[in-house]
Amino acid sequence: GAYQTSTQITEVHATINFPHVALPKGGKDEIEYGGSAWVGIDGASCQTTILQTGIDWIIKGGKPRYTAWFEWLPHYSTQFENIDVRPGDNITMKVAVDLGTNGTAGTAWITNETNGDKVVHHFDGPEVGLCETNAEWIVEDFLASGGLEPFAWFEDVTFVDAAYTHAGLQKKVDGLMGSTMIELVQDGESKSVCRIVDDNTLTCGYPDKKK
Repeated sequence: GAYQTSTQITEVHATINFPHVALPKGGKDEIEYGGSAWVGIDGASCQTTILQTGIDWIIKGGKPRYTAWFEWLPHYSTQFENIDVRPGDNITMKVAVDLGTNGTAGTAWITNETNGDKVVHHFDGPEVGLCETNAEWIVEDFLASGGLEPFAWFEDVTFVDAAYTHAGLQKKVDGLMGSTMIELVQDGESKSVCRIVDDNTLTCGYPDKKK
């Protein structure tokens, strides 16, 4: 994925094309594989807390399922109800901090632009205060009960209209140029490589294009 570093970051958003997923090459039906795409505030240079929202994909025995969620660390992620996600859908993800709360309250949104489903969660606070220094657009693995979930194969995920608002009340809006890039490596192998296409577009892909 990619992240920007700034000050007083109060909003991060992007729209992705939700990918088809499959077992990785050599994958076994009895093993569960997964991955996730999300946007968030903090979690890179500021690792004490993070406000994020996104969608997990999980596949076992050739049967995929998808879960939309929101999270404000150190609390665990919580599943959104009443949103249906399918491969090929355009999904908008956004998080925002309530101004005047010192980064202790905010909101997470996910909208399926394809079918019209929209879910929102407001964190009334006070939550652990955000540093408001990182804006993130990420494709990654996630933690399961036994550690990191084995990573599933996925079609390219493209974040479009990716931007963040910073500088507090000045509400400056910027995009991806100048971001720090993150490459996902699992068991010594690269699993997700991303590139910036333009200031508002980021594409992340599985290095081995074949399932």
